[in-house]
Formats: sequence, C-alpha cells, structure tokens
Amino acid sequence: MLVSLTVRTTVPSALALSVLPFILESQAPFDKAILMLGTNDCKSVYQSSPTEIAAGMEQCLVEVEKYLDPESILLVSPVLLGDKVWEKDPDFDKTSIEICKELKAEYKKIAKRHGTLFLAASDYVKVDKADDEHLNEKGHREFANVIFDIL
Repeated sequence: MLVSLTVRTTVPSALALSVLPFILESQAPFDKAILMLGTNDCKSVYQSSPTEIAAGMEQCLVEVEKYLDPESILLVSPVLLGDKVWEKDPDFDKTSIEICKELKAEYKKIAKRHGTLFLAASDYVKVDKADDEHLNEKGHREFANVIFDIL
C-alpha cells in the first residue's frame, strides 16, 4: 500500500494527523509503515520550530503504533532543502533551511524513545537543483533502494 497526500503537515493545522487515523483504519492490516513528513512544515508561513514539527510527527507515530509494533515502523527525517530554495519557492525562506536541518536530530530522538527504525533521508540523497525542494527521478530511485534494504 502506498498512501501519499499533498500539502501534508504535522503542524500547525496537523493535516496529517487529521487524516491519518482514517487512512490507517481503511488500509489495515499492514506489515510495515514509513513516516516521512516535515518538509512542508518548514515553510515560513507556518512559523514552526523543529521541536513543534517533531512533536507533530510524534503524534502521527503514536497513531501508527496503534496498528504496528514500533520495530515495524520506519521514521524518516526529510531530505535537506537546497541553499536557494526560497528563490524558487517563495513559501520557504532562509530560516526554513535551518529548521529542516534540525529535524534529523529531533526525529532521531523520537525514534529512540519509541523503538522505531530511523533513517535520515539527507544522509543518502539530495534535492534536485531545479527546485531545491524535491528529489528527481534518480534520487527517488536511489532512496527507494535504501528504504528497501532497511525494511
């Protein structure tokens, strides 16, 4: 099963948390889950701190733990935003880059607390310079292989 939502956030509106219980219930049972959220939360309009974003992610993780043991869940911190992302997407600013960088440490702490698997996307892939925000096809393929090896 693959479930993906556009414009998903962990805070402040907690869009992901508002729909996650319904997704989980409609798709259960399943063997594994991968949670990778946080990039959109770094947008300047939300004015969210890394701690707030991590708290929202932890709430999502708690929902998933209602269906799976922690060792069957992979928590993924986002790929880093490019150095000039705000020039290509005005929803981001220079602070967004710093917030995104701090999510790796925050998510790692969550994974340790809950006993889930952890992966930092930023350790394996980089955003495409075309938009400084998303992976290109090659990056998606490389990252999928990394996740496959972990699971």
